[in-house]
Amino acid sequence: MPVTVGFIEDPELNYRAVVFGDEASGETLELQRSLVIDEQDRLNGMDDYCLVLASGPTFYGGIEAWRVGELDVAFRLSPEAADVLGLEQDVVLEIHRDAIADLGLWLAKVVDDVR
Repeated sequence: MPVTVGFIEDPELNYRAVVFGDEASGETLELQRSLVIDEQDRLNGMDDYCLVLASGPTFYGGIEAWRVGELDVAFRLSPEAADVLGLEQDVVLEIHRDAIADLGLWLAKVVDDVR
């Protein structure tokens, strides 16, 4: 069953995100990045994108590669990210057809240093 996907950019909250949602389980996976990085973010290792599950786990960085297919998106996670998030290293999400066209652009805005 396809997951829903959307893009959020909120200057007031200082972030942008691509959000994947599974309506059946209620679980979401967000790829977030701050719009403005400050020195405190750098010192705390929070100067990268992060992966956030609605159930709580968060990991900074962690995507080794990604690709957008005709009807899906695939991520290769680092072993550490997969362990912390409780996911497999290879994550493939079936996406609604209407979101595929914009998904590559959205991901590039959040995870711009991985390909």
